[in-house]
Amino acid sequence: MLKLLCMEGIATDGPKTISDDAVAQVVGKEHRGRVRGLGFGVTPTKVQASVVGKKTTMQLQENMNNLKQQFIELQNAFVNMQANVGGANVGGATVEGRTHTSSLHHQLQYSSASNREGNSKGVKIVKSSSKAVASTSQIGDSQRESNKCKLLHWIGSGEVVAEAEIDCTDPTASVHHMILGPYCWRVCVKKILVSKVPLMRPTSDLQILEDARGTFIAWPSKYIIRN
Repeated sequence: MLKLLCMEGIATDGPKTISDDAVAQVVGKEHRGRVRGLGFGVTPTKVQASVVGKKTTMQLQENMNNLKQQFIELQNAFVNMQANVGGANVGGATVEGRTHTSSLHHQLQYSSASNREGNSKGVKIVKSSSKAVASTSQIGDSQRESNKCKLLHWIGSGEVVAEAEIDCTDPTASVHHMILGPYCWRVCVKKILVSKVPLMRPTSDLQILEDARGTFIAWPSKYIIRN
């Protein structure tokens, strides 16, 4: 009876722990490794963790319900505000639409006039550009024609051995990593007339004139005849 009276005096609003539990106060301490009503393998720490986790879950559920209610209230307020704004705009829609249509019409007229003016200028620019391109191409063609030449055999026999184009006459320029010098020009071989003519400056890849077809070589300037 004394234990029952002591159990009634235990505060019920404090934290719920196994050591403060009413059953534990009346019956006494539990044996090591077990808890009354839960069997073996249950420790006071595990029970306490379960109690705290359940309490935290209940608090989170309560917070979620409060957030849902606030969201519903905000949604209703937004719908009402949108309805009020839409009703206020209905009266001025006609005048605003007319003004917008008139402004759009003027913009289209201005854009059309600008496009016509731009097109006329564009035609002039294209014509002038085409003339410039044509004149440039004519200059390039004439320059290539003037650079065409014939290569004579460098032994001095006067035999024409190839047709080529003069690429550079600068003595400081180089071909195949060798300076031209004052007595040679750099030419591009176009057509071979005598294939077995040895080159004056042979390389590991270029030994005779046939090997130099379509490439640049050095040739004595006194054996180059312009067309």
